[in-house]
Amino acid sequence: RGPSERMLLNVNLPAAPASGVRLTRLARRVYEQVVVERGDPRGRRYFWIGGEPRWEEGPDCDHAAITAGMVSITPLRLDLTDYGALEEQASVIAALSRVLESAG
Repeated sequence: RGPSERMLLNVNLPAAPASGVRLTRLARRVYEQVVVERGDPRGRRYFWIGGEPRWEEGPDCDHAAITAGMVSITPLRLDLTDYGALEEQASVIAALSRVLESAG
């Protein structure tokens, strides 16, 4: 079976010649939150949010494959909707709708 119409393939290549190809899932990159207040050239303040990333991964993740010198191929979906949450949050939305109706 080939890729579906809405599927994207995320392909990552190692810096050195690849030792193989692995079908993977995405590793999760987590930043340890660091917020630094700075000033721009016009004197306005802004906040830089960053930090050092760390990877939450397993042996089946793209980051682990690249680290091992392999090409990683991860099938992705374009639809990021959490369908379970749509059903779970229906009562919250109904309550919010009643509040808005009574306010209007």
